Amino acid sequence: MFNISTFLDKFKTLGMADIAAKEAMVQAAQKCAGVILQKEKIDYKGGIMYIKTDSSQKNQMYIKKDSIINYLESDFNVRIKDIR
Repeated sequence: MFNISTFLDKFKTLGMADIAAKEAMVQAAQKCAGVILQKEKIDYKGGIMYIKTDSSQKNQMYIKKDSIINYLESDFNVRIKDIR
């Protein structure tokens, strides 16, 4: 007989990759650029991180963008194309 709980297990982890990527971005921004972000102000779509913050913090992150991306890939195994 088919057990519905095994079918629904795949939906439990559906959004976990995005949440983990956002948390990794918060840590990477703080370590590499000295910018403190909130998870709620980050959108992760199609491999691109969209940051909703003031322009001075965005500029600081843009200057350190390469080091942030490398840090995310090496330490958290999060692949992103760009930070906007």
